Amino acid sequence: MTSRTSVPALPESGASQSLGAPDRAESGLLVYMVESPSPDNFYDKCWQGQGLAELLKLSGSKSEHRFVTDKDHFKRALSVETVRALMNGGKRFPIIHITAHGDEACIWLTNGDSLSWAELRDVFLPLNDLLSRRLVVCMSTCKGWNACKTAMTLGRVPYFLMVASTEDLSWSESSVAFATFYHQLALGLHPDVIVSNMKAASQHPYFASVFGKQVRAERVRAFTDSIRRFAQSLREVPAT
Repeated sequence: MTSRTSVPALPESGASQSLGAPDRAESGLLVYMVESPSPDNFYDKCWQGQGLAELLKLSGSKSEHRFVTDKDHFKRALSVETVRALMNGGKRFPIIHITAHGDEACIWLTNGDSLSWAELRDVFLPLNDLLSRRLVVCMSTCKGWNACKTAMTLGRVPYFLMVASTEDLSWSESSVAFATFYHQLALGLHPDVIVSNMKAASQHPYFASVFGKQVRAERVRAFTDSIRRFAQSLREVPAT
């Protein structure tokens, strides 16, 4: 039986498997939203965190929302010290929710700073260590799926599970989808099932989830395949 303050285990396979359903009123899950809107979005009050926080509150989930405008504050918001404080002595388990504009190479912050996937990897690694290799990252950005590149470098895996869109998405699509994700995660559904429901609820078919170990395994397999093909090509070169 899952305790009231524990976090349900996230299985890495088997879409029909449940995560277990903790009591939502005392769930250890905490959605930690770090948001960096563009200057125009900020001026027009077009941001996601506050609205999503209200939806999460209605569904019985806890959240914390912080605006960041530059790289220094982004890293401060996602430092080990900050996230450890949010854990409240281990009673809460934070899920990292990043809202910003993004593309294939990076995410963009309010003041024009960019944060490459290599830099984001350096942010995720100590958090994954802090959370006993169970870091869950949700990228509420256009083409946020590119954040999986943070797991393609040899070495430690920087996250356990990542959820994002492979394409551009709107505020409404993102908000509806992630409200669905957090609500159903607290109910104990498997991530594969939840992502399918995110697509249906938001009518945005490009959401996907991936485990860090899967990304690493695919990267290693692609690398070894390229070496094998190269070796094969050398054997096929005719003698002169």
